[in-house]
Amino acid sequence: MGLTHEELEMVKALKHEEVYERIYTYYSNFIRKWNSLSEHEKENYIFGNGFTCNIGSVNNSAKYLSGLGTKPSVADSIELAINVFRKDIQYCYHDTDNYGIKMGAYATYILDNFNNGKWQ
Repeated sequence: MGLTHEELEMVKALKHEEVYERIYTYYSNFIRKWNSLSEHEKENYIFGNGFTCNIGSVNNSAKYLSGLGTKPSVADSIELAINVFRKDIQYCYHDTDNYGIKMGAYATYILDNFNNGKWQ
C-alpha cells in the first residue's frame, strides 16, 4: 500500500513519535469500542466489515498494545509499523483516523522514511 499524494502531504512533516502516537491512539480507541460490544456484536462487526481476522486476533491486539511504551524510539515505531501489516493489529490497516489517514499509510510512511523501505 503506497501513500497517495494527499496522504503524503499530510504525514511528511510528522516525526516518528507523532505517527506512533496516532497509530497507538487509533488502535487503543478501537479496542475500547471493541470491548464494549457483546460477542454477537463482535461477530457481526467482523463478518459485516469484511475483516480477514478472527475475534481472538482482535482480543490479542489489546495485549500487544498494553505492552507498548509511551516514548517510542525509532525502532519502536518501526516495530509498530511492521505489526500494522503482519501481526494481530493488521485488522485496521485500511481504517482512517480523525486526521483522514489510513493506518496502513502511517505504517508505510514509517517504513519508507525511517527503515529504508524495509518491511522487516
